[in-house]
Amino acid sequence: MPAAYGSDPNGLICGFRFADGQPGHPISLAEALACLAEPPGTLHRSFVWLHFNLADASAQSWMRTHLALAPEFFEALREGSCTTRIEDAADHLVAVVNDVAFEFSFEPSEIASLWMTVNERLAVSARMHPLRSVDRLRRSVKEGTRFTSPVTLLNHLLRDQGDVLVRIVRDATLQVDGRRRQPAARAVPDTARGAGQAAARAGAFAAAAGAGARRAVPTAAPATALARRA
Repeated sequence: MPAAYGSDPNGLICGFRFADGQPGHPISLAEALACLAEPPGTLHRSFVWLHFNLADASAQSWMRTHLALAPEFFEALREGSCTTRIEDAADHLVAVVNDVAFEFSFEPSEIASLWMTVNERLAVSARMHPLRSVDRLRRSVKEGTRFTSPVTLLNHLLRDQGDVLVRIVRDATLQVDGRRRQPAARAVPDTARGAGQAAARAGAFAAAAGAGARRAVPTAAPATALARRA
């Protein structure tokens, strides 16, 4: 079940500040702006993660007005859902990650995109609907997982997305096997049809999420470079 999210007037779902290798500390938008306005220091290195709900019409406007984000991020938002990918945009990385709804039932319509951009001191993510992988990341932060840079946050999200994909395909395989092993006394045509539908839906999900994830692999080099700069 989806975790309960707070509501901010500008669409903020959650915000965290990470400093000196310590666990993330929850912050508001005003506190995030104050943190980002501080000059980078050598003694107290910190970064901020802001996660937005795009269903709130004010979210994009607030991000455009207050955050120095790469134009490619807003272009990705305008394009809508597409395959998982990571782009190197000057001193930013822009990621589009296919994720799934909490109540996923092997319907391709339940696959949706998460958009994320990171630079040296800021990670911003946004989605239209509650999604599994990014909620796992948010839960990890709340449970005290330590992140040293925005890139490590993005890498954790991509690993979570891969884990979700593997589990869903495994569950689909178990469903197909279970239906095929039903007693012969049951309606064979219905069983075969149900197994085929489950297999087709799992295949559609793998095509939408998994193929795009493979395209993201060559972008590891710019991600590493940004991590070194951070």
